[in-house]
Amino acid sequence: MGIFDRFRGGHAVQSGIEEDNGMSNGAEIHEVVVDETVSDDDRPGDTHLQQQQQEQVQQRVRKVGGSGWNQHLLVEVVPIGSKNIGDDVRAAKDLKRFSSASDNSCVLLDVHVLSAYEAVSVALKELENAQFLPSDLVHSAKHSILINTAASSASLEQSTSTDIDAGVENAASSSENESPDEDVSSYSWKKSIQGDTFIVAHGRVHGLKQQMSVFVRFQHPLNLGLYNDGLVRFLVIVLGPTFEQKQTKTEVAMAQNYAAMLNNEQFYVDAIEARSELKLREAVSHYVSNEQEFTERLHNEPDLNAELDPFQDMKRTGRFFGGFIQDIKRKYRWKVYKSDWTDGMNDGRSIIKYISTIAWLYFAVIMPVIAFGALNDQNTNKEIGISETILSQAISGLTYSILAGQPLAIPMVTGPVTVFISVIYLWCEGLQIEFLPFYTWTGIWSTLILTIIVAFDLIAYVRYVGQFTEEIFAMLVACIFISQYIKPLIHVAQDESTTIFLLSFVLATGTYMFSRALSLFERKYWLNATTRTLLSDFGMPMSVLFWSGIRYIFSNVEVDSLEIPDSNGIVTTNGRNWIVPLGNISIAYIFLAIVPALFLSMLFYVDQNVAVLLTNKSENKLQKGSGYFLDMQVVAFNMLILSLLGVPWTNAAVPHSHLHAQILADSEEYESHGMHYSRVVKAREVRITSFLTHVLILCSLFLLVVVGKIPSSVVWGFFLYIGVSTLDGNQYFERLMLAF
Repeated sequence: MGIFDRFRGGHAVQSGIEEDNGMSNGAEIHEVVVDETVSDDDRPGDTHLQQQQQEQVQQRVRKVGGSGWNQHLLVEVVPIGSKNIGDDVRAAKDLKRFSSASDNSCVLLDVHVLSAYEAVSVALKELENAQFLPSDLVHSAKHSILINTAASSASLEQSTSTDIDAGVENAASSSENESPDEDVSSYSWKKSIQGDTFIVAHGRVHGLKQQMSVFVRFQHPLNLGLYNDGLVRFLVIVLGPTFEQKQTKTEVAMAQNYAAMLNNEQFYVDAIEARSELKLREAVSHYVSNEQEFTERLHNEPDLNAELDPFQDMKRTGRFFGGFIQDIKRKYRWKVYKSDWTDGMNDGRSIIKYISTIAWLYFAVIMPVIAFGALNDQNTNKEIGISETILSQAISGLTYSILAGQPLAIPMVTGPVTVFISVIYLWCEGLQIEFLPFYTWTGIWSTLILTIIVAFDLIAYVRYVGQFTEEIFAMLVACIFISQYIKPLIHVAQDESTTIFLLSFVLATGTYMFSRALSLFERKYWLNATTRTLLSDFGMPMSVLFWSGIRYIFSNVEVDSLEIPDSNGIVTTNGRNWIVPLGNISIAYIFLAIVPALFLSMLFYVDQNVAVLLTNKSENKLQKGSGYFLDMQVVAFNMLILSLLGVPWTNAAVPHSHLHAQILADSEEYESHGMHYSRVVKAREVRITSFLTHVLILCSLFLLVVVGKIPSSVVWGFFLYIGVSTLDGNQYFERLMLAF
């Protein structure tokens, strides 16, 4: 086949050459080959065809590589399938030898380099120091891995239409004779297997007697010329001899073993967290053992693949309360339930995460709760006020954190529920009946309806809610939060003086900008890693406190603060009894309450399940499973209690639920095709953060004077921060932005 035809076959054009489509290859791994020679069979037959092919090659090959390259190389990028280490006896044996350090391998952790040339030099120096690689073969080894792209490009450009093949051969020879003093940024990988954040380079060295490898973890991700323009966290170099070997023993086979291992999510996390060479080698051993155990289970349990269905937890059982009972058996097993409370308690990093998440969650919940409480106070003529709304949040949050199947979800009083309560109050005024008894009966009927939904496994139909629906819903909620930054400022600009508007604008915008900047601070290279992490984890609470303090520097400017009731403690707003008298309306109105209960149940069915679906989405990498039936029954149980007390109803809220999961997790930044992304590398699934947050919210009933010091404009800035954070990672929003 001709030179240009090589780019048309397989996945080369799609994945490597025409990469300006901006699409990420996800978890796929690719083989990347920089061709240095062209066979006689590829030599064109006539001058016209030869000139046409050369122009096509030059046009396409210039697209290959990262910025700053002289892009005139023949590069082939081909997706390769993931290797099953559990089924491959030889692969498992080779990785076990690496884990026990019984092969010719080295490990380098937290290496700081600036280029591919420097990385290879450091790695080969380690092999030389370990006396695995003879000193006289270091130069040859280096050039079995790297090619000087600048020298190769110069040779290609000098070649004429009749000696293009000779030009490529000259490029190969010139790359062998470059000086180390040349620009080290002009080097690229000859043959490698590449993932989103790793490179496994392999090559053969004449005179080498046995295979050897070096595993490198970089201190910071860096640009080493990935096929997707991403940043590299891990580099593995595998060197092999040039004499004939069994295919499973070659350096290519070993490179594929390393690539399969690095493509495994759990090993990737373990490799990042390893603090020593011993820990990393232990991680390799655990990876191989886990793969072998899983493969053995797969052979012994043919139905195991069905368990990998992400919606397995919500399938219909055909039994009365079947799904609910399954959730209880799965989520209330002592080992699982105990781990929900104890995971990470012996890990300093996790404890800091828990403390920062509790601080974040407290402000993220208490501020909208007070805002919705103030609306309820106005809409119901103080029948339901701020005290009732805070108590509702505390009760439902504590109950949910103890009993729910997905404790990362955060039940909250939401905007739609606040509107619904207002409609019921207006309806009661029109019917001239008492509001609270009718409200309570509405909640009781809705409790019954939700219990019937759970009993007959009707939650199973949520599986048909696709990612598009989830992200549209999340985007809608994000827009609502963002509007709560814009609309109040417009009202202040229209109704108040310029001074009040300017201070309100500064407080709101400053809260957002500080919260956003500090939350992203971990990505920077300023200060040390621990300080960056702490600033990122505690960024939002620090911003709220800081800008609340700034407001009191300008004490002469009358900026509104959060509305709070005059009395502290667990007391009702208008002095009524906590238990609602159910018999204060007639039987006819009791049954009439079924009508709003049906609409309320539909609202909760959608809102609750979409929030949990977003929390359980695969990007969050949760491992303990969900409990959709159990979650809905806990919501129904909460609704009964809240109805009898005459306080607002709650259900799992967007975006607080999935943001809770993301904030608890450890994430890393990566680049693909020039775009920046974030992904979870370690999830934490615990109940303690939600539980302690709601203990603090309950205590807030006695400290409302302190909470009332927060300016309303700071809350608006926080709403903007929540809205923008919700849009992070929303693929629908990202696609919309491509139009601009």
